[in-house]
Amino acid sequence: MMQQKEEIVFEVLAEGGSFSITKTKSETGYKFHYEHNEFDPTDEGLDVAIKREYDSFDIPFRSINQKYNWYKLHLETVHPDYRIYATEKLIEKLNKSHSVPEDIQHTNNNLEGKLGVKLVYGNRPLSNGMMDIEIHMDNGTTISYEYANMCGEYYGDSVRGDDVKLFKEVENLDVKIIKTKGKIQIDGSTISVVDENNAIKYIFSSGKAFIKAEPAKGMGMSWSYEINT
Repeated sequence: MMQQKEEIVFEVLAEGGSFSITKTKSETGYKFHYEHNEFDPTDEGLDVAIKREYDSFDIPFRSINQKYNWYKLHLETVHPDYRIYATEKLIEKLNKSHSVPEDIQHTNNNLEGKLGVKLVYGNRPLSNGMMDIEIHMDNGTTISYEYANMCGEYYGDSVRGDDVKLFKEVENLDVKIIKTKGKIQIDGSTISVVDENNAIKYIFSSGKAFIKAEPAKGMGMSWSYEINT
C-alpha cells in the first residue's frame, strides 16, 4: 500500500531556516519525521538539510526543545493533538530558564494563538493545596427602620408632613464575610475549612453559605497556562 502524504504536526520558522516534525501512516503504523533546514546565503555551499525518522512524536520534539529556544522564533504549526504536550514543555522550559514576560513579548500572541492557550506569569501556587477562601455566611435577615422625610407635603386638614413621623420597615440580608486560607472538605451538606494540619477552622451548612476559592499563591513567580475555550 502506498504511504500517505506527510502531515505537519509541528513547525517552527526562523530567518534562513526551519525545523519541523511531520507524521505519516502506513501499514505498520505512524512514523514521525524530523526535518531541519538552514539556508546558506553565501556561495560556500554550507546549506543544512537533516531528516530523521522516529516511532513517536516525543523523541524529535525533545531534541528540538533541548537544542533551541523555539518559543522565541515563529511557531507556524502545532497539530491540535500535540498542543497541550507542547505547551507543558514550553512552561517547563520558561520556568527552568527563569524567563520573564519581556523574553517573549514579540512571540507571545503567536504562541497563544497556535497553542490555543493563555500564558500566565505570576505568583506560584502553593504546592500544599492550600486555597485562598472567601465565605459569605447567610445569617438570615434583620429589620431596620428608615425615616421617610415628608417635609413640605400636606395631609388632610392642613397637617404638614413634617408634623408626621413616618418610618418605613426595611428588611436586610445579614451576611458575614470571612476571608481565610485553608482547604475545603465536604461531607454531605456540611462544609469544613481546615488548616495545613487538617484541624478544622470553620464548619457550616452548604445551604447557609456561598464560597469562592482559588489556589493560594506564594512569593515565587512562575509561568502557567489556561486553555482557551
